[in-house]
Amino acid sequence: MNKDEFKNITAIINNKLLLLSTKIDKAIEKSCETHATQYVHIKQSKDNENGYIEILCNSDAYGIKLVATPDNYMYLECHTTYPKISNTIKPFNFMLISERVSLLKDIIVKRTEYLSYRSSESKKDLDELIQKICELAEISECELKEYKAFHQSYNKINKLIEYINDSKNIIFFGGAGVSTESGIPDFRSKDGLYNQHDVNFDQYAPEYLLSKDCLDNNPEVFYEFYHQKLDCRNIEPNITHKVLTELEEMGKLKAIVTQNIDGLHQKAGSENVYEIHGSIKENYCIHCGKKYDENYIFNNTDEFPICEECGHVVRPNVVLYGENVANCFEDAVKIIEQADCLIIGGTSLAVYPAASLISHFHGKHLIVINNEPVNCLLDPDHDLEIVDTLGSVFSQIEEALTQTIIKP
Repeated sequence: MNKDEFKNITAIINNKLLLLSTKIDKAIEKSCETHATQYVHIKQSKDNENGYIEILCNSDAYGIKLVATPDNYMYLECHTTYPKISNTIKPFNFMLISERVSLLKDIIVKRTEYLSYRSSESKKDLDELIQKICELAEISECELKEYKAFHQSYNKINKLIEYINDSKNIIFFGGAGVSTESGIPDFRSKDGLYNQHDVNFDQYAPEYLLSKDCLDNNPEVFYEFYHQKLDCRNIEPNITHKVLTELEEMGKLKAIVTQNIDGLHQKAGSENVYEIHGSIKENYCIHCGKKYDENYIFNNTDEFPICEECGHVVRPNVVLYGENVANCFEDAVKIIEQADCLIIGGTSLAVYPAASLISHFHGKHLIVINNEPVNCLLDPDHDLEIVDTLGSVFSQIEEALTQTIIKP
């Protein structure tokens, strides 16, 4: 959901809760007139030094509950520390309209830090309350789902900004998801491949096509796949690459560790990049070591590129299946060990040994951003997982760069 969609759904929720607040106001007034002693009683809690204000019915209060009286009026049974005005706690019927709407919004998104549960039954009652509020405010299930989803994301983005401000040595560890939003497809997909030079891709697994075995034994197959899938010369960096560069320029981000071989981080302006799987921009002769740029490989029209000096095959300086990671891997381990914040983005942490890098992090905040949940052990008090696209998250970070992110 983008910002405009959020503004739209928030306006809808606000208007509906505003109308409900007015209904509750009239109901409380009517209830006080007709059921003053039986239904509504305001007192200060004795068991909390901060002074909870409770709107009670004729039974003990727990949680928050919206109740319909026998004559179809409503009153609110409330046990909450929200909101505080001048160090006092207000009951619902003494709140300003804006305060009531805020409280109702907090309830429907289960902002539990504002709610005091007395028992497991009170959680059940909270679900019933949310259902009742939505029913009375005519908030559809779809509207509630959209609002809650963005609200959760919004809170996590605020927490992410807080962690970035709290950190002085941030490392970003990225996978394929960083580049897919620039239009680079997953190489494991055979979509878009076309048979050429008598190569039939259907008979090969994607992993084999990018393996040392394929390069050594079927170079014409390897290079045909390489040409069609990995030519990134006309691909441009996306918002994630650009924001990471800005964070580096601010002094917040110390380095990028990437599994990608496309060179887009450097194209965006990042300087301290550890390419643990190598780069398509670097190529060399397997015999004499003569170096070539990417154009020499991708502009080649023969079955495979030949060294101008010795006539042997020129290969890309990328880590293929069946090969060890690049020499910079140990350096990546060292900088992650020194980091106080590690942001992991666009990777499922399923490919080893790259995925093992997370075990070397001993800093304060571990942040995982991926479009699908990642199986990763996190400390809820200090770490964060955001299930969203990197583009969405980094667009919001970009917006905060000039407003709330503090330079070290």
